[in-house]
Amino acid sequence: MIVVADSGPLHYLALINKSELLRVLYGEVLVPLAVVAELTSENAPKLVSTWITNPPDWLSFVSVGSDAARQINARLGLGEREALALARQRDATLILMDDAPARLEAKRLGFRITGTLGVLLAAAQENLIDAPTVIEDLKSTNFYMDERLLDIFRRHL
Repeated sequence: MIVVADSGPLHYLALINKSELLRVLYGEVLVPLAVVAELTSENAPKLVSTWITNPPDWLSFVSVGSDAARQINARLGLGEREALALARQRDATLILMDDAPARLEAKRLGFRITGTLGVLLAAAQENLIDAPTVIEDLKSTNFYMDERLLDIFRRHL
């Protein structure tokens, strides 16, 4: 399985100390350098930038050519464009991303997508986490969750 990550899921899973779920569920995760730059920017929480600066061995940073990223919808952020370009280059099985416009573009390109909640749902279904506790942890961050998403999450447990 080839999995490519955008910044959102990495950011929030690191914040709630559940990034190890990615290794358990997917093995290796590929991260484009633009995403690494987003996660180490001055706007990133210290916990996130420290985590990505000292990455686990299952996280692989990959350089994506600027030409490849330019071929992706210019309305998306650079990290999202690089994630989609990398997914194309590596024929990824799954892309981890939360941002709605980027998810729409990924679907348009034919990729399978999941986000932070999807990762947590998969982990809950495998009995790797206590879902209510982890959702409360996620709510303590600035992660956007509307009730519709939470209802879908709860129905699939």
